[in-house]
Amino acid sequence: GTPLTLYCSVEGSPPPTIAWFLNGVLIDEAVDEVYVTDGSAGVYTCKATNMLGTAEQEVIVENQPSYSGGEIFLILLITAFLLVVVVVMLLILVRRNELERRMKEARAKDELLLENEKRGNTPSASQGQTMPPVTPLENGDELGALPYNNGKLQDVSEAECQTPRSILSPRPQTPLSQNPV
Repeated sequence: GTPLTLYCSVEGSPPPTIAWFLNGVLIDEAVDEVYVTDGSAGVYTCKATNMLGTAEQEVIVENQPSYSGGEIFLILLITAFLLVVVVVMLLILVRRNELERRMKEARAKDELLLENEKRGNTPSASQGQTMPPVTPLENGDELGALPYNNGKLQDVSEAECQTPRSILSPRPQTPLSQNPV
């Protein structure tokens, strides 16, 4: 898009005549320079001739592509979309790695708890605490480690009902509407 000047500097005896061609078509004679403006792309040839011979030099001039406002907006929009996709992919990857790390920790805790149970070491016994008494129910099941007062089951939160194992371990089935004896 920037105008430029092409120079044809030749010497000879007798002095040569100079001619300029654009894509093989004569554009100017008897000048040593040619002025190139926007839109004048092509192959420029400087031809110097005298009675002893001819010499020529070619120069290729290309126009720089120009973009309209709509094209620039579209390019920016596509770039922004690709950037968002990359960021989302990175967030998914980070979240996946975090979940995998938590799963490994939970499995390690479960394995440790299972190993302690096999050895007879329960978390409360190893900390010097006594286990609450086991109370038989009417149907022969046992009710233990649940908070009760004078034979009546107290309200407990869901967190208190969970076993010490991680949430990855299945929860044991508990009777919903049975009253302790």
